[in-house]
Amino acid sequence: MTDHPQTTHPGEHPERHEHSDAKTRPLLIGLLSLLGVAIVVHVGLYFLFVAFDSANVSADESSQASFVKGEPQLPPPGVPRLQGSPSYNPNSPAQDMREMLKRVNRELTSYGATTQPGRVRIPIERAIELSLDRATALFPTSTPSSRRVGGAGGGTDATR
Repeated sequence: MTDHPQTTHPGEHPERHEHSDAKTRPLLIGLLSLLGVAIVVHVGLYFLFVAFDSANVSADESSQASFVKGEPQLPPPGVPRLQGSPSYNPNSPAQDMREMLKRVNRELTSYGATTQPGRVRIPIERAIELSLDRATALFPTSTPSSRRVGGAGGGTDATR
């Protein structure tokens, strides 16, 4: 590298840095004022919440009671019932599950009408029997002498 001579100007310091520092007094005053405001706000909020809490406790029960009296009304038809809500559905989720399982088992094991015209519901066991009967009618089982061992690609007869 080539050394370039540095020229100094007549009023310049030879150290080439600023000799004056930032003033800390305004910075300290600003930080202390922010801290003071934060303390005042927190103390004010504490007393505000204490006042709200005491007002809530001192309120009598009659002012908080509902104006609706009498038997709780059920939701209109078609609106789902909320589980575990005494005013809409007093059953617990476990009770609802037991009722649903009873209803489904009753539908699977009994004859009955469906919502589709021209269709009926039959028990699942009977439906399985009918399906097996149709499958055996369409695909009759082979006799042991015609059955081959080893798959479709050939092999030996099972009777040999």
